[in-house]
Amino acid sequence: MSEDRYRSGNITTKYLFETYPEGFHGVRLNEEETRSIAAIAAALFTHHRHRAVNFLNSVQQDFSTNTQSMNEQLLFVKVPHIDREASQHKISGVQIIPDNCTVTLDGKKVHIEGPINFCNTVLNLKVNGKPCNVQIKSCDTAGRISLLYKGCPYDLNVTTSTAQKYYKYMPEPKKVDLSNVIVAPMPGMIKSVSVKVGQSVSECQETCVIEAMKMQNSLLAPKSGKVKAVNCEAGKAVEEGSSSSIRFDLVFG
Repeated sequence: MSEDRYRSGNITTKYLFETYPEGFHGVRLNEEETRSIAAIAAALFTHHRHRAVNFLNSVQQDFSTNTQSMNEQLLFVKVPHIDREASQHKISGVQIIPDNCTVTLDGKKVHIEGPINFCNTVLNLKVNGKPCNVQIKSCDTAGRISLLYKGCPYDLNVTTSTAQKYYKYMPEPKKVDLSNVIVAPMPGMIKSVSVKVGQSVSECQETCVIEAMKMQNSLLAPKSGKVKAVNCEAGKAVEEGSSSSIRFDLVFG
């Protein structure tokens, strides 16, 4: 919604094709945008932590009077990029007051104008005087923050200095390659299985039928290949995303 032509209202039925002739592949963040997203994530993380420990009838200090909390807390923000490796930024201070926030990011001040809270999922902010609109998808005290910026989701990670020390002992789990595997998209009951081991299948050929909520759904082969394994049978119940209950291993080429 921040695209210039879209905001001007000068759009037609060919808008998407004319604006993105090769398709929309996401936004390549420049240095200024990266710093803005990182600063907003640090501010949201700080606000979320304060809200988690300050609540009604608590003996702890009220959040509204604790405007300079976390000023000396060292944080690290990891920002993903679609065209390069994720960048990491050091946060040495976060100061939040109503409708204003100052974040010290990589030794430089970043000023955020606008409410940093979770009352609205869409934040219309100004970062160093420039408009910056983001949508909050999710945020937790563990530092996992998901923001939507210019139509692209960004899963950021904010950690304290203590947590950062232990990250080297916590490698990220390896992503499982499911390009040659068919899994259940929803819970249901397998009505029929249309293929067997060793059989050649074509792209979009039906492999089995699942019944869910009194509707039948066909699972199709993503590519042409040969069936290596069939781990399901008619009449068996399956769970959503289950690769053990219903699985077709395909060999391509």
